[in-house]
Amino acid sequence: MVESESKSRLSKILLILTCVFCGITIVCFAVGISLFFDQYFKVKSYKEDSCQVKSATYESNSKCIRDSGRKTMYYKCYIPIWNIQIGQNQTFLYNIRGNAESVLEHVLKQQDRFQVNSVYPCWYNTKNLSEVTWYRPTTYYSFILLIISAIFLPFSIVSLILFCKFRQRPDL
Repeated sequence: MVESESKSRLSKILLILTCVFCGITIVCFAVGISLFFDQYFKVKSYKEDSCQVKSATYESNSKCIRDSGRKTMYYKCYIPIWNIQIGQNQTFLYNIRGNAESVLEHVLKQQDRFQVNSVYPCWYNTKNLSEVTWYRPTTYYSFILLIISAIFLPFSIVSLILFCKFRQRPDL
């Protein structure tokens, strides 16, 4: 009886390990592949150029959303905005919006990184010129998730095989 309890316990442990490994593999693969395709098309349609900062300002918003688990909370935030000119001969002005911050000093520090009348590299969407960003779109995070998925895949397969073999033993 003690032997069957320990085998039952081992069976449960194998089942839990199998579920954890398979769950991590499936979630990382699903999120990673969807992020990859989303970012891949951005990488393909964005082009690098130089942007001259014409002016910098910020927007105050009293309805920024902070999700605190059980309920959604609103707070006041500030969003840095740079008015830029793309390329050397462009006469069109575009806006680059930064990340929302709850502290105004953080926004001002962000704005100090890109000084007025200075030129910086920027990325714009060739299909929609109003989509401009300081940073190149990347598939880096999706690759990390896909690598984690690939690392956990052998563990998932081995634990599943062990669990199935263990469950098929006649002495259980």
